[in-house]
Amino acid sequence: MTNNIFSKDGIISQYFIGYEHRPQQTEMYETISGALAVQGRAYVVIAAGTGVGKTFAYLIPLIQHSIATGKPVVVSTNTINLQEQIAYKDITFLKTLPIWGENDFEVALGKGRSNYLCLRRLNNAQLHQTGLFEELSEVKELKEINKWSYELLKTKGDGSLSALSFVPQNSVWSKVCSEYDNCPGRHCVYYNKCFYQRARQKLWSANLIVVNHPLLVIDAMLRKDKANILPPYEALVIDEAHRLEGVAQDHLGLEISNGRINYLLNNLYNPRNDRGFLKFLSAQAKPNQAKDIVANLRETSDRFFAEVIQWSSTKAPSNGRVKKSNFDGTITNTLSEALMELYIALGELKKRTDLSRAQGAREKTPSAKPKRSKKCADETDAKDGYDGFELDAYIRRTLGLATEIESFFKQTLSSTV
Repeated sequence: MTNNIFSKDGIISQYFIGYEHRPQQTEMYETISGALAVQGRAYVVIAAGTGVGKTFAYLIPLIQHSIATGKPVVVSTNTINLQEQIAYKDITFLKTLPIWGENDFEVALGKGRSNYLCLRRLNNAQLHQTGLFEELSEVKELKEINKWSYELLKTKGDGSLSALSFVPQNSVWSKVCSEYDNCPGRHCVYYNKCFYQRARQKLWSANLIVVNHPLLVIDAMLRKDKANILPPYEALVIDEAHRLEGVAQDHLGLEISNGRINYLLNNLYNPRNDRGFLKFLSAQAKPNQAKDIVANLRETSDRFFAEVIQWSSTKAPSNGRVKKSNFDGTITNTLSEALMELYIALGELKKRTDLSRAQGAREKTPSAKPKRSKKCADETDAKDGYDGFELDAYIRRTLGLATEIESFFKQTLSSTV
């Protein structure tokens, strides 16, 4: 079979203009095929230079194995660009080869959740754009994304960021993308049109799943808690494997920065431009208390990180490693306490918001009809419940930050440095 595919006069040479036979490609194909034939677990590490034809050498045996076993296989790459090259270019070519017999195979692209447009959040951003966006360019981008959403629903597009004709500012995309902790799931009025859910369904019906390293690591983390994004798979190829360690460090470790704190606070409320989530909550819910705590927390954060900078320049270990004893009497963790104060305040705000909306609903006459927003591709009124879902996300993120900072100070994470 190998000679029929990769030889100088083999099948690929008949379909690929300019194809050159490379013995290393044949050897790689045979090595991977052999590993896939082993009963139980088998591991192969391959280092191959540019021009060997690595992608075909691992894709063909993987697909053959999936067709033979009826079980999915996974390829992980470092970047979304390489993912799309494999899925849309390499696989498109391989499907033209007469080596699959009467068997067809399905390919799915797995991307992180934030790569997908959320119709519910898009509708909310349209409703509250004056309280969310300061720059005219942001409002224009939001309008273009909304126009794009109409096209997606007509053409059944995948709704992923890479399919958008321009690269939006993060300040805009972060307000309309899908988020794991800000999703009502099956209770969402847009669930049947959800781009992320559609993408997940494709993953579970594919022979070959092409993911990137961040998604692979996140899926591995979830499996520890008996959850998962990817379906159970038979084999895994990690392309650009030298990049995986850095990605794992980013996702498995703790990262605490003033930028991360400021991002949370600015999204809640930024007094400089009088914008943020808290701005458009009902006055009956008394959001001003939370605004004051956000302002105080901002000052606490500035003082805390100033102390960290001072400690880093005068008392930090030369190797950069931090131990609990390094902080004794030097830096006080005032930040976790301040974040917990905000966490409690947001929880109380959530209760008042829910109560205010419930009272408003009871006061409506039976004949009253809910207003519909015509600013989104679907005219269903998605504003109902919006405050709760979005506010819940901020509550969880605030608690998460407080917990992570406390964990860092107490060095409670095992097997970390």
